[in-house]
Amino acid sequence: MLSVDREKPRHYGDEHGRYWSVSQVCDVVSGGCNYYAPGASERGQDLHDIFALAVGNYAGLCMLPDVLEQYTGYYNAMIEFISWAKPVPSSIEKMMKHKTYPYAGRPDFIGSIADEFGVLDLKTGNPQRWHMVQIHGYQKMLDKAAKMWILYINDEGKFQFKAVKPSVRDWAVFQNGLSILQWREGA
Repeated sequence: MLSVDREKPRHYGDEHGRYWSVSQVCDVVSGGCNYYAPGASERGQDLHDIFALAVGNYAGLCMLPDVLEQYTGYYNAMIEFISWAKPVPSSIEKMMKHKTYPYAGRPDFIGSIADEFGVLDLKTGNPQRWHMVQIHGYQKMLDKAAKMWILYINDEGKFQFKAVKPSVRDWAVFQNGLSILQWREGA
C-alpha cells in the first residue's frame, strides 16, 4: 500500500517555488515505510559528508575529513573506491531541480568516472528496488545524457560499484510517486 504524510511540506524551495525532494518521492514508492533503521539517517548524513570531503580532497578542493572511529570501515571503502575509480567531480552534494517537474535533490556526485560522465548515489545498506528509482530521479535533473551509478559501502571496508541501466519502468515509477505527492497535496 502506498502512503503519503500530508503534513510534510515540499522539502526544497527557491524564488520560483517549492519542490518535492527525491527522498520524498522515494518514500512514496518504497511503500511509505520507514526505510531507515534507528540511527541510520544520522549515520548516512555523516557518511555522505565524509564522502563529499574525501572526493573533494582527491580533486584537490579541500582537506581530508576527520573520521570518527565508528566510520573507519565505511571510510576505508570510500578510499578504496576513489583509488579505483579516480572520480573527477563537476559537483558534489549540489542542490539541483528538474526543469519541468516539481522536484529537486542533492546528488552525491556528478562528474566523470573512467571518462564517462554520470551521477552517483552513495548507499550504506543493502540494495533495494527503490534505489534504482532514486538514481533515475537524479539523472533526469541533468541537462545532458549521463550514466547512473550506485556505490554501496559497508562497515567492513568493502564497496560495490553498480552501473545502472536506463529503465523506462524505473523512471515511470519515480514520476508516479511524484504524481501521488501532488495529488495528495491537493486532496
